[in-house]
Amino acid sequence: MGDIISEYQNAFVPGRLLVDNCMIAHEYMQYVKKRKKGKDFAGILKMDLNKAYHRISWSFIREVLMAFEFPQQWIDWIMECITTVSMAVLVNGEVTENFKPKCGLRQGDPLSPYIFIMCMEVLSRRMLALQEIGSGRGLKIGRRSPRINHLFFADDALFFFHATPDSCVNLRKALDEFSLISGEVVSLEKSFVTFSPNTPRRFISFMRRPLGMKNKFAMGTYLGCPMDVDGRSSQKFEFLIDRIAKKLSSWKFISISQAGKIILVNSIIVAMASHVMSLFLIPRGSLSRITSLFTKFIWSTSMDRKPIYWRSRALLEKHKEQGGLGVHNIKNLNTALVCKQAWRIQNNPQSLVARILLGKYKKSPILIAQNNGILGRVSWSFRSMVRAASNLKLGMGMLVGDGSNIDIERDTWVHGQRVQKKEGVSPNVKMVADLLTDDLKWKSSLVWSCFESNTAKNILAIHVSARNLEDEVIWNSLTKGSYSVREGYALLQNQLTVQGDSPSFWKKIWKMKIIPNWKLFMWKILNKALPSCTNLRARGVELDVMCKSCLAHEETLEHLFRDCEQIKRIWSTGQIGLRINNSGSSLSEWVRHYLWFFSKTEDGRDEKLVTFVATLWSIWKARNELIFRDGKTTPTQIMSNIDDNYKKCWAFMEGKKRNSSARGMVDRRNSALAFWAVGCPSGSTPTSIQVDGSWKKTKKISKLGWTAGAGWLCEHEGTVTSGSQHIFATTPLQEEATALWLAIQSLANVYSRVDILTDCCDLVTALKQPSDTKLEIRSLIADIVLSINSLNYFCISKVPRNEVSRAHNLAVQARKRD
Repeated sequence: MGDIISEYQNAFVPGRLLVDNCMIAHEYMQYVKKRKKGKDFAGILKMDLNKAYHRISWSFIREVLMAFEFPQQWIDWIMECITTVSMAVLVNGEVTENFKPKCGLRQGDPLSPYIFIMCMEVLSRRMLALQEIGSGRGLKIGRRSPRINHLFFADDALFFFHATPDSCVNLRKALDEFSLISGEVVSLEKSFVTFSPNTPRRFISFMRRPLGMKNKFAMGTYLGCPMDVDGRSSQKFEFLIDRIAKKLSSWKFISISQAGKIILVNSIIVAMASHVMSLFLIPRGSLSRITSLFTKFIWSTSMDRKPIYWRSRALLEKHKEQGGLGVHNIKNLNTALVCKQAWRIQNNPQSLVARILLGKYKKSPILIAQNNGILGRVSWSFRSMVRAASNLKLGMGMLVGDGSNIDIERDTWVHGQRVQKKEGVSPNVKMVADLLTDDLKWKSSLVWSCFESNTAKNILAIHVSARNLEDEVIWNSLTKGSYSVREGYALLQNQLTVQGDSPSFWKKIWKMKIIPNWKLFMWKILNKALPSCTNLRARGVELDVMCKSCLAHEETLEHLFRDCEQIKRIWSTGQIGLRINNSGSSLSEWVRHYLWFFSKTEDGRDEKLVTFVATLWSIWKARNELIFRDGKTTPTQIMSNIDDNYKKCWAFMEGKKRNSSARGMVDRRNSALAFWAVGCPSGSTPTSIQVDGSWKKTKKISKLGWTAGAGWLCEHEGTVTSGSQHIFATTPLQEEATALWLAIQSLANVYSRVDILTDCCDLVTALKQPSDTKLEIRSLIADIVLSINSLNYFCISKVPRNEVSRAHNLAVQARKRD
């Protein structure tokens, strides 16, 4: 779609987002709003089509498809999908005869959006033609920004123009022509025009007359985002708070577990606000109110009453492996989402939104944040991106190109880390370019003399392309080197989280083979968040705190789950056979001890672990039955419930295991087909080349952490050629990629048709999808792909280890060389 749909349409085109339209519209709205002087007037027209999908003419659709030169048979198929529809009308309770319409696209049909934007492309190209001949000159908000006169997102259309009588007449004429041939009708009541403040009132009245639309002084919202935002007031975001509150209130009559509420907050509710949070940094007051709504919803049984907040909001927002529940911190999520747009501009400078912003502000938000740039008069959207990028500055790094812009000690460029030179090193060695030769090879002796051994090895393991590329700002990811909202959010959370219990303990809790609701129950026990009688009294609730089972002691958590005489009999006579001693330890410490004990002694079976949790759960359910339903529960009944809950848990886990096994079979089938080929397969038999690497992490103090070697072996018409080399590689994947690179460098000038055999599936995947390549081999894979283009045929296949054993032996020998 991106090849036939102009860049001025962003709906349903891969790689283009709704937030791009919002960002461009916000920039143009700010540009028009700030034109308070001069005689150059500007205007923005917001067009609304009346029943856009229902009015589009079928004959017009066919003409559009033919104009795009689609095959005739394909056009006939599409038209069959559209025109084979009949309708009937219900009149006074009776159905009339069926009739066939002549226009309209069915909403909900997956074809309809794509057909509609192709039809809107006709209007888009008409507007471009008007701009070329000077009859519909658009606006240019920066000296280097492109001039645009329209922006579409499906049936939402904006037009930007110099406010002159001729421009208004030509614009209305273009809209009328499009309506005539397409069947669309412009809703003059819902459409409006906005003029810059320097436009005289008498001119406004004169120029809007041919447009036939009302004049507004503010755009309001566009695609659900407020446009007149300056960051100083939270009033513009009231609609967002009201929308979230309304959605939460709609669930108050539905019985939802607390675990379900957390899922709803993290998915549906956050998704409702994500498009606004991706565009602007929302004011603190609004964020605080949204967070309060979330917290109240999670803890309350009714939105009309104030709930008991058993644990702090900060604990809820911690990652699950840090002892929290993983509830989104809205402020940090907002920052991470806005920063995503900053990285999209940095990585896609040729996109329309990037060209507009870079033309106006000269630098991307990422570069401004990295260099601590000072902002002048900028839009709130752009300022939000710079602030978000500044907050995530710790995650930025540099990818070595020619090294001229990377400071050795100031910048982060060695596998996500900063490095320090040895004392006494010449101050002339300041930039990474000083460590490279003219042909972009590392000066090995200089590197060894300037840095400690481990640092030197890591530097020499960095592949520098000989293509003389510019240094690139990257995100220091452990995987792809590209920014993701998830990683940005995690970085912000780690900055704000105080380390508590061991992450491995909480990781074990959340990975236990039990029902999900039990996991939340265990979290509450360990964090003293259960409403026992003494806990309720401590929160100001007046009630009888005596244990309802023994009537002899107060109902503390320790007494309820461990110290009550009836409960002691359950623990001692059950499958676990625990003898309870009055040790005086807290319940959380006691539970933590046995969770660790059972997890270490059962060799992965988890039978006693599940029984332990099932016992706690059954005790809690029996207590609630006794209090709220006046039920009589005996130890025998509780023991029976423990058995039933144990069986339910294993039945649940067996069903989950079957589903994961089915997915695993699909994954194994896909991995068995790991190959990639380019070029023409017909012709002479390709030369078979084995490539493999050998990488070993050493633990001896005298060694330097790891050693690596690469080997390759070529068989052609009975002749065997081989080679190997001791290399620097920080990961096994890097040494596999280096082995392939060295083999191609050695043999590409000799053979034009090659068949590569490797035992590394990840290497094949990296060649098939270079854009998703891991950071440590990104530049290496780019050079490999470039070298492959000079071959007539290239194929790489993932094979079993024994089929590359000879290359592997060569790599092992090379690795053992000093």
